[in-house]
Amino acid sequence: MLFLDSQRLVLCIGSRRLPASEWSRDLLLKHREGAVWLWDLTSQQARCLADGLGYPQGVTHGRQADTLLVTESWRHRVIELSLALPGIRVVLDSLPAYPSRIVANHDGNGYWLSCFAPRNRLVEFILQEKAYRLAMLAEVLPEFWIAPAYASGHSFLEPLQCGGVKTMGVHKPWSPSRSWGLVVRLDKQGQPIGSYHSRADGQRHGVNSVLDTGHALWVASRGGDVLINVRQETQHA
Repeated sequence: MLFLDSQRLVLCIGSRRLPASEWSRDLLLKHREGAVWLWDLTSQQARCLADGLGYPQGVTHGRQADTLLVTESWRHRVIELSLALPGIRVVLDSLPAYPSRIVANHDGNGYWLSCFAPRNRLVEFILQEKAYRLAMLAEVLPEFWIAPAYASGHSFLEPLQCGGVKTMGVHKPWSPSRSWGLVVRLDKQGQPIGSYHSRADGQRHGVNSVLDTGHALWVASRGGDVLINVRQETQHA
């Protein structure tokens, strides 16, 4: 959510059918029922700015005073909405990850985009196999679904791609993984210009929010269950 001012609040609704805790089920069922609403606290009236979205999770002020930037996790993109006019404009598309929150830099010269999990070929393949997905949802425990995850590598029952198999007890940092940590720096136009990574063999996975205070870049790693200052801990992520 985002306060535009003291009287107006923007809300992102990821799914109309499922609670936030069942986000992976929403992805595997291929729901695209998210929405962004503008709520006027004075009049207690709400207006839908956009619907039919692929799990919107983050929203921040856009490049113009009357625009918003919104992340669409299931469509792997960042879009721009107008507060006055209908329609969607794609700002950043075909991301290699599932975007979560987006916030402005402390100096207003760009944005920080958090991505909570990588896309990989195994999940992309499963999303095309309806019968298999429905059987998996019905018969397999959620933590072992072939789906993105906030953290991985805790059980030998977890699904993995061939390249993710440990060799000589080592998990290669570049191997395909169900989880990772990624924060992307965007310029004023919403295009990537830098990033911080916790790779497949790292511990700071499942990044779902970030805050730039100027003196620190605070990153919440849900998979690692930690809050870190990336600018101080870059070498240890």
